[in-house]
Amino acid sequence: MFKKILSVNSALVAAGRKDISLNPSSQNALDTLKQTLESNGPVTDELAIRLVVVMCTQWDYSDRVAPLDLLRCIATSTATAKFRSGDSSPVKIAISAALEGVPDGSQPNENCAMMALRSIANLFKTAEGRKLLTQPSEASAAISFVGRVVGIRGQPAIGPFNRNVLIALTTVAINYAVLASKQLGSISTDNQIRLASSLALVLQKQTDSEVVYRALVAVGTLITVIGKAAPEARSLSSSIKSAKDRVVEDRVQTIANECLALLV
Repeated sequence: MFKKILSVNSALVAAGRKDISLNPSSQNALDTLKQTLESNGPVTDELAIRLVVVMCTQWDYSDRVAPLDLLRCIATSTATAKFRSGDSSPVKIAISAALEGVPDGSQPNENCAMMALRSIANLFKTAEGRKLLTQPSEASAAISFVGRVVGIRGQPAIGPFNRNVLIALTTVAINYAVLASKQLGSISTDNQIRLASSLALVLQKQTDSEVVYRALVAVGTLITVIGKAAPEARSLSSSIKSAKDRVVEDRVQTIANECLALLV
């Protein structure tokens, strides 16, 4: 990851792009960040976080996978959750890095989407991150991004059968579902329903047992929060049955039956 970042930076320097390349002091800060991560220490240097953000948002779209991977690594730190760049939070920075600047005629990069989802998932690790993720605008942005990745409302899905993308996505969904369950009222009913709708698409299309299992865990948790009598919850029944018919692994069958029992 760091080797790739330095390689891209060397190319930027050679091309005379001083506005977005890392100067020697920035490279020193990056090296210190590398040492911090390798020692499993908390990231506290705002300059280092800002450097990661610059690389994620200002570097050419084709060069963003490694910076997004680095954002994923630092997302577990409280300082990252607290970081703001103008009106942008780490959630919105990750999403814009994955979706903005895509070359004309191309689709968003699957690995960029995966790293953005992993960054969001890792923000749940700290209390400050969970506080950020429950803010209405942040929750709406993250859940809209989940919908964009699965291709809700007819949009082309990003990595529709990419296992890594889908595991990252369903991890975000589980984290949000658990947060909605543990902190009632923290996630709006509208956002819960939107998340459930995205998961329904996953259940209708996927065959990977881990992806389906995680989606069912998230759906079952959301049903308990939304309420089994709600039409939006009841409408999930067909998607759950579809997944159950497609994936025969015991744990999937068990959790699918548990989800269906919630709707009785």
